[in-house]
Amino acid sequence: MHTPTECPHWDGCSAPVCPLNRTGKHLRDEPICYYAIELVKPGADQRFADNDETWLLKAIAPNLDWLQKQSRDIKKRLAKSARTPSRMTRKQSTNET
Repeated sequence: MHTPTECPHWDGCSAPVCPLNRTGKHLRDEPICYYAIELVKPGADQRFADNDETWLLKAIAPNLDWLQKQSRDIKKRLAKSARTPSRMTRKQSTNET
């Protein structure tokens, strides 16, 4: 199991529930894990791979059901997010020209 401090968004994350280690308590309208939101969108596998974050996808995906069971608010908002465009952009490789 991974720890939240391994997450690339750890420094700026304000989501009270972390799907990496299954901790926290969510109250209505609080932030939801950025990567969980991205994971539910079509094409997530490729976006995570493009960003060299496949490990993160593999760490969060098994906990997605657990996350959705934490509150109706999370479940509803993740379902809505699945129908919106991704905000995840591809990392620029230092080798690209």
